[in-house]
Amino acid sequence: ARAPGAAGLRLLAACCWGWFAPSRGAAPYSLKESYVGPDFFSKFAFWSSAETPDPTHGAVEYLDEAEALARGMIQAAEGEVFMSVDTREFLLLGQGRGSVRIQSRNAYNAGLFVLRLSHAPVGCGVWPAFWMYGEDAGHLWPTWGEFDIIEGVHMQEHTRTTLHTGRSCSQEALVQGYDFAGKWEAGSNKTFANICDIDAVGQYEKQGCSQRGPLGSFGAPLNKNGGGTYAAEWDPVSGHIRTWFWPPGEEPADLKPGSGVAPFPDGWDLPFSHFKLDPSTCPPQHFRNMRIVFNIELCGDYGNGSWAWACPDLAKTMTCSEYVASYPEDFVKAHWTISALDVYEQDLPLPAGLGQRIMVNFQGAQPRATLVGHPGMRIAAILLLGLVAAAGAASALWFEYRRQRNEPYCTFRTASAAMQVSEQSRRVSGMSLLGPLRARHPLCRSRSTGF
Repeated sequence: ARAPGAAGLRLLAACCWGWFAPSRGAAPYSLKESYVGPDFFSKFAFWSSAETPDPTHGAVEYLDEAEALARGMIQAAEGEVFMSVDTREFLLLGQGRGSVRIQSRNAYNAGLFVLRLSHAPVGCGVWPAFWMYGEDAGHLWPTWGEFDIIEGVHMQEHTRTTLHTGRSCSQEALVQGYDFAGKWEAGSNKTFANICDIDAVGQYEKQGCSQRGPLGSFGAPLNKNGGGTYAAEWDPVSGHIRTWFWPPGEEPADLKPGSGVAPFPDGWDLPFSHFKLDPSTCPPQHFRNMRIVFNIELCGDYGNGSWAWACPDLAKTMTCSEYVASYPEDFVKAHWTISALDVYEQDLPLPAGLGQRIMVNFQGAQPRATLVGHPGMRIAAILLLGLVAAAGAASALWFEYRRQRNEPYCTFRTASAAMQVSEQSRRVSGMSLLGPLRARHPLCRSRSTGF
């Protein structure tokens, strides 16, 4: 643990900012952007699955702004922004549930990012994140780095804060409980995942360096408590990336709404996450031109890999993707509700190669160029359309068979309620979206077929 009196010293430093700032070369933060308001979504680009495949292979269909708005999945007003997944449609297995992924039009090379939220997405099959990353056509991920501020999956109750880089970014010198209040996540074959390189030996594939936040910083406890405040400081001048979390009302005085005081992170408590940016161990140039991202992934690489142990009762009878397709009503808690997203900057030059602190309307901040124009992707698209058509034909034949036998579909249970599904109640434009899935579901038993 830190030496006695550390908190008092930080408070003294906060009070005496004007004395110490010149000698340290530091500078106060000033507010540059308050995102939340009726124009919130105009400051973001929407990732559309119709144009760009989901890079983490989830059971989602990321919608453009017009479609998400028409479905009631996004709302922006003074003091509150809402983003959710679709909670109405029953899907064929292989179809993605409607969801949202947005990324800021501005890119950043430093800053203090403060998020105040009252609800974060939660539930089996849900993999949400609030994060930053840099990429353009000439610098593919993770060349410009990734900083995951809030991330978790299924029913986890603490956030994971993670960096993803290429080679030569080590955090092995940092000690949990001393440099940061959280804990290191474990690697696949090592105690601490403290190498940020996505190909690090002894760590899971693409794991990066990852630290665990406090209990209640994610999931059901976070939402039950009314959310909280996250502050993420990316400071390549001082040489660190630090993250804090406070339950409602426990944030520092200089972060309280309407305080009128410039935030001073060095005067706050020990962060739950701390990564060092140092030319010899992890050069700050690993992180460039990063934009802010919110998304709600469903299943995907992380969710599928953790499905069996995170949601064992469901995993006994279905895959994560089957669950997402079949039970839209179980995803009513898969939404973000945020009341503030503020960006603060210092008036200091950045290390060589990092450019400006804020890259306004940075072209690289747009969703990646579509791959559909590639000849191989065109062939894949044709094959996929053929498979979809075949599935539709099989579904139609199944319904006709059931219609002639005049038998209802089976009774099955969700996590929240029992549902009676009949031929008539699940038809959409003359065709049920659930036919093939219901028929093969292990819990579904027909009087005549034993399914």
